[in-house]
Amino acid sequence: MKQANLPPIPRSLKAPLRDALRALSGVADLSEEALEPVARMVPEPFRHAVRDTLHAMKQATVGDVVSRLDRDQLAAASGFVNGAAEGADACARMMGFAWDYLSARAAARPHWMFSEAVAVAALRKLPSDAGTRPALACRAVLTSAAIGELPAAPVVQAAPGGHTPESLLTAAIVWLLTARADSAEEELRLLDMAAALCRSIPAEPGDPADTDKLNARLRMLAQHL
Repeated sequence: MKQANLPPIPRSLKAPLRDALRALSGVADLSEEALEPVARMVPEPFRHAVRDTLHAMKQATVGDVVSRLDRDQLAAASGFVNGAAEGADACARMMGFAWDYLSARAAARPHWMFSEAVAVAALRKLPSDAGTRPALACRAVLTSAAIGELPAAPVVQAAPGGHTPESLLTAAIVWLLTARADSAEEELRLLDMAAALCRSIPAEPGDPADTDKLNARLRMLAQHL
């Protein structure tokens, strides 16, 4: 296999994972040797997320997903997760978009479904505390009936390191928390990276019940995008 010619790697990066993906987004042939220098740009366990996302880029078939990403809705959803009073409806819609996108790309399609209508109802009831909005939004949706199993679908345990309902929702919120990208294609790469980060850095025991701890984790993950 022909070795890919990688662009030079800067000594310091303001947003390492985002910049690593942007630098490699146009490289068609990514061998394991080519990925290694990029993985070394960031410490463990983030380098696993870099590898996972770059491999996903190799196999990506975006199709009409880009055209279905409403960036106005995305901006409103991002504002809501970051503390704005308005945007609950947009937030639920973008959670649903992220859920569908990540589920479609999973090696084994999850057998869960996501109800935007139920999620909207849960998000509209959130208090106005902007500081803990990410954690409150995550908990509100997880404890609602927004996530359920597909009727008559076989119950399949998530593979080790694979997606769970919690990781899918967490990835969506981390994606919404981060700074918006310049294009829809870059937004999808950020969503892939958010999912990889959430799998690489599992929640510690007690995170879902501890608002401050969950909030800190979500914001920490978003800062690395």
